[in-house]
Parts: sequence; C-alpha cells; structure tokens
Amino acid sequence: MKKFCLQTLMVVFLIFCANVLQAQNSQTKLNQVELMKQFLGTWQGETSKDTIFSYDAKPMGSGLDINYKIVTKGKILQEGRILMGYYRSIDKYVLAKISKQTSMVLNVYWFTTDKIWNSMKYDDLSNPDKASWKNTGEFKTPDLYLETHTINNKPNIIAWTRVK
Repeated sequence: MKKFCLQTLMVVFLIFCANVLQAQNSQTKLNQVELMKQFLGTWQGETSKDTIFSYDAKPMGSGLDINYKIVTKGKILQEGRILMGYYRSIDKYVLAKISKQTSMVLNVYWFTTDKIWNSMKYDDLSNPDKASWKNTGEFKTPDLYLETHTINNKPNIIAWTRVK
C-alpha cells in the first residue's frame, strides 16, 4: 500500500510540475497589429528646447502611413514620410523613414506588453546589446506616451501628446 501511495504521489507531483512549466512557457502572444493602432492620430512631442516633432499616423492595411515634421523656432528642420508594416516572420514592425533632408532609415518596433514597446535600427536586431540607438516607450494614457531614446548610452525622454 505504501508503494502504491508513493507512486501515486510521484505521478501527481510530475503532472503538477509539467503543468506549471507549460503555463510559464505558454505566455499569450501579443497582437502587434492591434497594439500598433495606439499610434494612430496626430501626435506632438518636444524633442529638445524649442524643437517640436509632430506626426500624423493613418492606417494602411496592417501598417501605418505617417507624415512627420520637425520644427525649430518656426523653421522646418525636417519633414518626410514614414511607412510602418508588420513583418510576420519576425513578429515586429519595420519602419522605413524617408525625408528630403536625410537618407533612408530602417527601424524595427515591437510591443513587449500591451503598453510598452521597444525599437532599434533594423541592422542591430541580430545583436541588440551592441545597438548604438535604442528606443523604449510606454503608453501612460490613450493620449499620452513617454518615449526614451538612448543614443550611445545617453537617454533622452520625450512626452508625446495626442493632438487629435
């Protein structure tokens, strides 16, 4: 009888451990397409003293079509277009930015929770620890998010507000 109870106890223990491990490994996959919709609308942030970055993001398929402008003391420093599209094989968004003033930029964006995301240059995706530019952000409310740009280990926080 003792042997039967011991065997039963061991089987129950193993089933319990297997369920706990499976529950820990089967986190709910985030829907990157739905989460990225939080960026839709017109947004504005002060990137540095007297410098305002504004953008208008509209839906385009599973991505975003964005027109942006950077203005300092009433003078346009940069304006251009950003296209963001969901890239299924890496479960991330790829951003392509083109402007009249700079060369093309490719970045990746992805949410790690329903309110927090990361981004970096596409070229750094295979080795994120060596990235010279990183970006993290968090939606505080539907109309406010904070974004931390880190360039060469120097962080800069920008508060973005939805204008409309």
